[in-house]
Amino acid sequence: MRLLNIDNESQLTFKKEKQGHKNYLGCIDEVPLFEEVRYKNVYPNIDLRFYINQNNELEFDYIILPGGDPNVIQYTLDGVESLNVADEGALKY
Repeated sequence: MRLLNIDNESQLTFKKEKQGHKNYLGCIDEVPLFEEVRYKNVYPNIDLRFYINQNNELEFDYIILPGGDPNVIQYTLDGVESLNVADEGALKY
């Protein structure tokens, strides 16, 4: 997922550091874990929140604050040829 036309000055915030660290492919060591990572004002008055759900899957939410317009949100899924909405509302590609 790549966001389009975002505010490059958005502020990254972290909520509740968790115990432990992750290591990725042996090249990035000791990455801290957080309950939530949020980009504030990724679009005017719109935050983007990433978190791990109860099934240990990465999820994200757009938080629309007063004055925010959800119609400005744009993103692309690089490499995805088709996209459908499942009965439960999840995107399937």
